Amino acid sequence: MTLFDTGAYSAQQQGGIYSTLRPERNPIANAILGVVFFAVAIAAYPAKLFFREHLGERAIRIIDPFIYLIAFCQLGFWTALGSFLLHSVLLGDGLLKDWSWLGIALSLPIPSLVFLFWLFRISYKHFKSINLHQSIEYDNRCHSFYRGDSRYFKSFIGKNWRNATVSQFHIQLLAEPLSTFLFGIALLFLDMTLGIALMIGGVCFFIDEFEVIRRRRDMVLDVLDGEMDAMYIEKARNLFRKLKEEDVDLAKIDIGFDLHRLLNNGSKNNRITILPPLSQTNADTDII
Repeated sequence: MTLFDTGAYSAQQQGGIYSTLRPERNPIANAILGVVFFAVAIAAYPAKLFFREHLGERAIRIIDPFIYLIAFCQLGFWTALGSFLLHSVLLGDGLLKDWSWLGIALSLPIPSLVFLFWLFRISYKHFKSINLHQSIEYDNRCHSFYRGDSRYFKSFIGKNWRNATVSQFHIQLLAEPLSTFLFGIALLFLDMTLGIALMIGGVCFFIDEFEVIRRRRDMVLDVLDGEMDAMYIEKARNLFRKLKEEDVDLAKIDIGFDLHRLLNNGSKNNRITILPPLSQTNADTDII
């Protein structure tokens, strides 16, 4: 009979190296992922405001609109520069033949300006509705990180589609990000900057929702794994209590306690003599 012959395995043992080297437990990987998901959340926040309502207070940060404006203007500059190089250099069009690139380079197209106006207007309404000094109604409160309710696809929840029931999971993870991406493709030929921004936003919207779902599931799995670990430890402890005296070398245990006590209390200059177990020779053992 062995101590850990319990017929079960610890969840940490089954997880192997992944259980100890998960990105959440690695400071460097966690810092890199934090920067990446910060950028992902900023790129996806216009789609959240468009498709969601009743968002939690911390679902969107107040700094997101300003960072998004900077990133959008940078994207517009590089898009205009790429369009200029494509028409004037690669396609061989001279600067005097087509001056349309000058208007693109000096100002954003009208759809982009309308989009930015709408974005800051709806952002202002969102943050204005969050009064930090208002009393919380506990009957109607929601989590501060609540992802919100679907504004346009709510009626599809609960319906059957191809032998599957549509849930909020399908709406938030698939329908809304895909709609954002397709909307970006539709605007790509009308306003390249806005189209690219919405396409990137759709992809980031999917990544953001997928990461939230993954972390939520990991939290539940950690609880279940903790229950399995507790059962494993309980079985091992009960088995250890049932061990008979002949299954344990009590002499080695006694020597171990004696060594620990003498090494802690003794001095390096003293010679300590410990009698060996009865099963060994009667010669003294010197330990420095």
